[in-house]
Amino acid sequence: MGIIKAAKLAFDYLRYDEDGNVVIAANGTAPLLGLSIIEGGYNDISGVESGKVVKGDDLEIQIKDIGFAIASAEIKKGQEVTATTGGKAAVAKAGEYVIGVALNSVAAGGYCKVQITKYQKAKA
Repeated sequence: MGIIKAAKLAFDYLRYDEDGNVVIAANGTAPLLGLSIIEGGYNDISGVESGKVVKGDDLEIQIKDIGFAIASAEIKKGQEVTATTGGKAAVAKAGEYVIGVALNSVAAGGYCKVQITKYQKAKA
């Protein structure tokens, strides 16, 4: 699997684009693939290259069980979670694709523990 353009990953939601490449999800309007695993790309002691990936690189993606995502806004325990700008976590709205359910409450910028259960939320 490859990323469309150079990116630095850490706990980001991912999806496939129309060409089958793995890209960072920008919202919950398309099916979500899973979560990038921390330090998913190059790894170095300085941290400068840590987490970087480019098109064609192999990438480990978590597609089940429990993972972590960075919250873009407040998320409460038990709320359904989707992706938002930059692949971060947000509360899912009607009709969006859900990546899972929050197992803890967090403020914006916090690490949300997510039970991965992928489905599309019913439209209003």
